Amino acid sequence: MYSWIEKVTKNDRLLLAINKLCKYLPRPLLLIILSLIGLLIYSCMRSVRKQITLHMRELLHEKSVLSIGQTCRDYFRNLIIVLYEIMIDYRFLEGLQKGRFKVEGDGFLDEALQHGRGAIVFSPHIGNFFYYYWYLSKNTLV
Repeated sequence: MYSWIEKVTKNDRLLLAINKLCKYLPRPLLLIILSLIGLLIYSCMRSVRKQITLHMRELLHEKSVLSIGQTCRDYFRNLIIVLYEIMIDYRFLEGLQKGRFKVEGDGFLDEALQHGRGAIVFSPHIGNFFYYYWYLSKNTLV
């Protein structure tokens, strides 16, 4: 996945243009706009929404239908915000790297990649694992 993120974030011309437009918006307003886009996608992509809701019901069987519906809406909203951060606002992540996120163990990956055979990265989906994908795409020998 992080190699896909690297490819997407390499289209600097388009992403920089969007970044320039968005940097004039106050961050709270931008988050509201991104949240509304997420809710619009939630509303329009009925088949995807149904599939995600079914998966959530299967995993969160103790939750009510209303709670699962809210979690599904939150999923779409957060997905759009994360995609914005990774694809457009990733230059902002570089400033956060030293203070907000702590990455450990990347030296082991660099060492494995020096042998020229590739490596498999296992990253549990806890914390901001998308940030780690971005970090890997920018900081490894890949």
